[in-house]
Formats: sequence, structure tokens, C-alpha cells
Amino acid sequence: MTLLLFVGVSGLVGLLMTLPQIVSMWELLPYSERAGTFDSRFDMASMQPAHLLGVIFPFLGGFPGWPDKHWESGLFEYWIGAFYLGALPVVSAPFAFLDLSGRRKIWAWVATAMILIGVLLSLGAHTPLYGWWHAHVPLMNRFRFPAKFLVLVVLGLLVLAALGIDTLLRRPSVTDKKNKTLTMGLGVVVMVGGLFAAALWMKPDFAVDLLGNAQAKIPEETLARAARLGLVAWGFLALAFAWTLAARKSRFPTSRLAVAGALLAFANLLVVSRQLHPAAAGGAIVAPMPVLREHLADVHYRAFSPYSAVQQYLYADPRPEIYLWARQAGSGGMWLADGVHQQYQAGTKFLKWHHLNSVIYGQNAAAANCALDWFGVKWLVQGAPWQNVLWGNASRDLRVIERATALPRFKLFDTVAVAATDSEVLSKLAAGQASPGMPLAEPACWYGAKEMRGSVPSPDAAVSGATIGRLEIELIKNSRVILRTEAAGARLLWFGDTWYPGWRAFIDGQETPIHRVNYMFMGIGVPAGQHRIEFKFVPRHFVLCTIISLSILTLALTMIAMGKTRLASARG
Repeated sequence: MTLLLFVGVSGLVGLLMTLPQIVSMWELLPYSERAGTFDSRFDMASMQPAHLLGVIFPFLGGFPGWPDKHWESGLFEYWIGAFYLGALPVVSAPFAFLDLSGRRKIWAWVATAMILIGVLLSLGAHTPLYGWWHAHVPLMNRFRFPAKFLVLVVLGLLVLAALGIDTLLRRPSVTDKKNKTLTMGLGVVVMVGGLFAAALWMKPDFAVDLLGNAQAKIPEETLARAARLGLVAWGFLALAFAWTLAARKSRFPTSRLAVAGALLAFANLLVVSRQLHPAAAGGAIVAPMPVLREHLADVHYRAFSPYSAVQQYLYADPRPEIYLWARQAGSGGMWLADGVHQQYQAGTKFLKWHHLNSVIYGQNAAAANCALDWFGVKWLVQGAPWQNVLWGNASRDLRVIERATALPRFKLFDTVAVAATDSEVLSKLAAGQASPGMPLAEPACWYGAKEMRGSVPSPDAAVSGATIGRLEIELIKNSRVILRTEAAGARLLWFGDTWYPGWRAFIDGQETPIHRVNYMFMGIGVPAGQHRIEFKFVPRHFVLCTIISLSILTLALTMIAMGKTRLASARG
């Protein structure tokens, strides 16, 4: 009970220390991609039963370079072998049950429960448990990928492996019958694994059928590589089994066994990890490498690339210039010109961003161009379809296309159209009816750190004259922007960043509402004359949460210091 209380209090302290981040994330949730319902999609990344063999044979569900359906058949993050711990922990884990004395019994059964629960939840659509969990547990309908619960399997196996290796190295007084039975059972598993690896090597078509994609045209060299990896995995399995046999015999010193086990585990994971990014072994990822820094000289605009899915392969190449190319080319979404990833600028975690993004990839070319204009995309990185680039059978030659119609990050408008709802704005954008010269503003606005509805600012087009107005940038920082404007009439100031809770706008020191413009961007009404405009990002509860966080941190440090003082006094 004391241990449980200690863990609970420690968790509470940890939450309070990170309160500013947690509350900011909580404020984002109603606007994020998780705000939609995914009830009908929870099986999209359900683990297939065959994937459990990945604990012994890494990348059985495919690996980079395989065709699409092979590669990502339901393991999501775990396709890269992240839940492959190596042969030694897997072989050593059963020995944890040879010694269940004292508190070891609790840890062993807790770890077993974690593994079982993790497997059942990871199966997702293949078991009714996750369906019930998804429907009845609060917030679980925002959890789209059951395979993520494999992390419980990883943690449970690690605990059992620690207990098992400790049991083997201590050589406890257990009945020889139990020890022999368990060892023989593991020997059978290793033998069956060897036969399985041999079948993959001798019958490549068997691998295709097993992985559920018999129609895929897998290159012979890819199948041969998969077979070799299976044999390598079995080889480490056999070595791990040999290590456990050696650990049972008293003639081997414990220290040498421990060193041998560590070297075996290290070599195992080193060999497997080299298979994570086979693109790295091929040398150059892209040729020629576009030089974008000359193009992206203006921080008012964005670059857009559809190659976010190949980001990890670009980074897999050890050459630093490839990494710089990926940053500059916009791999991973939308980037500002200075090469620094401004995730909050792109808004890629917003549900509205995904709706607008679907317009860009839609069939209506006029609507796609309009959405790109509102996104401020002045440069497009184009080339072969990213799926072809990902699987290695397409040219890596990419080109940069400059778009002249993209809106800058800041702009003054003398006309504006009023839309009652965001759905109306989206429908007009999707139909290609939104003109880059006339923003669509909504009554929805932020004022005084609260969401409300107000009158849409009305620009004065009658006094536009020769120019709409003058706009100067005084300061641009991540959470603060200062502009100066001068116009003969009232104007709408367009701010092409995401309309997000926490932004506040001030005109000559007086707060003014920030309206939602063009579905997910910001805009304010600016009166005629000369004005100083300031945008600040101040999350509603950030200051209070920061005070609480610092107070808890100070209290924790004080208690640690007092504990050390008392310990030193007791020793004295």
C-alpha cells in the first residue's frame, strides 16, 4: 500500500510539474484532429495475430521497401520492429516463473497481466474487448490505433526478462524437473522457429501468403533479404537458448555469463537495427538535391511538399546535406522559409487543417489552387508520386515550382465577405468559389481570451484610392508579432496563422476581437489612420499553471534537500 501511494503521489507531482503543457494540450483537444469521431475507424491499425511472431522474427509484417500493403498491415508505429526486444529477453522471460518467492510473484503476475491486456487491446477489431473499450471508456473514441497498446506487451516482457535473467544468474533452488521441462519447451520453440525461418528461405511464396498479400509483386531480392533476416533472427534465438543452457550450469562464472549476455543482446539489436532504413545503404536518396534556400528568402510564405511520408528515409541517409535538403524541401508538411519547422503555423494537428488539406488533394483544381493560396504556399516541391519514391522504384529528381498567387502571411484587404458558419466557408472553398481577393470572415472570434461571436469587421472600399494601405513588420517572434499599418479607410488585416485559443490582438494597446477568416486563419478589423498592431500568444491558463508547476518543483527540491540533510545527520 505504501508503494502504491508513493507511485500515485509521484505521478501527481509529475503531472503538476508539467501542468502548463498538459493544459495547453487540453485546450487544443476540441479543435484538434481528435475532435472528430473515429468509431468506425478503430480497426484501421488493429494488430493481426501473425504479427505477434514479430517478437521473435523482426519485420515479419514487412519493412521499408516492401509494397504498401505488406509494409503497413496494421502495426503502425511498431512496423519498424519497435516491439522486438531481442532474442535473449524473450527466451529468458519464462524463467521468471521458476522463482516466485516473496515480492517476485507480484511482479511476475503484474507483468503477465500487462502482456495479456496489451495483446487483447492491440488485436482491436479481431476481439470484442477493444470494441467495448472503445465505446465505454472515456476519451477512448479518440484513440485510433489499437496497435499502440503493444507498448504494454513491451513493458511486461521487459519485467519478465529482468526476473528471468536474475533467476538464471542466481541459480535458485528449484526442482530439476521444472527446470528441465521449461528448457525442453524452449528448445522445441527454437526448433520450430528454425523450421519456420527455413520455410521462409526455401519457399518465398509462403512468405507472401503468410503476410496476407499474395497479389503483391515483391521483387526477388526483397524476398531474399527477408529470408536472410529470418535466418539471422533464428540464429540469435539459438544463441540466446545456448546462453540459458550455460546459465543453468554452475561451471560458468556469473560475471562472464552477464558479460556474454550483454554482448549477445547488443549484437542482436545492432544487426536488426541496421535493417530499419535500407534506403541508407543505397547511398543518395535524392538526386539532384534542389537548393531551396535561394528560393525561400521571404518569411512571408510557405513551402509545401507531399513527401512527409518519406521523411524518415530522407533522414536515414547519414549525409548532413540530405538532412538539410529534407528540412528545406518541406518534408514533413508546411515549413516557413527559414527552415525552422513551425508546426503551429501549419496547424497539421487541427481538424480544420485536414479538411482544407483534403481540398488541396481533391479533384477540383481551382479549389486546390485557392486553398494553396490561402495557405500561403508559394513554393511546391514536386516530383514522382510519393508512394513510388517511398518504395524505391521512381526517380528522386524533384523540382521547385513557384506560385505567384499565394497570399503572404500578413495582408490588408478592403473587401470581405461574411459567412455565417465554418461549414459555409468550407463548402465555398471546396467548390472553388472563394476568391483570393476577398476573404470569407465569420462572426466567430476570440476576445479577452474567450471564444464568442461578434460583428464581422467591415472594410471601407470606397476610400481605397490608389493603394489599399501600408503594412510594416516591426517584430516577428513565435508568440509575439508587432505590425504598423496606415490606410485611408478601415481595413481587414489578414494574419495567415492558425486561429487558435490563446492569441490576443491589440490596436494601439486596446484589445480587439480576432475573427476566424477563411475557415481556420485569423483576421482583425483595423480603423483608418496609423496604428500599431500587436498579436500575443498567451494561453488562458498558462501563467497560473506555470506558477503551480514552479511551486511544486520548488517544494520537491526542498524536500530532497531536507532528506539529504537528515540522512547526513543520521549518519553523523
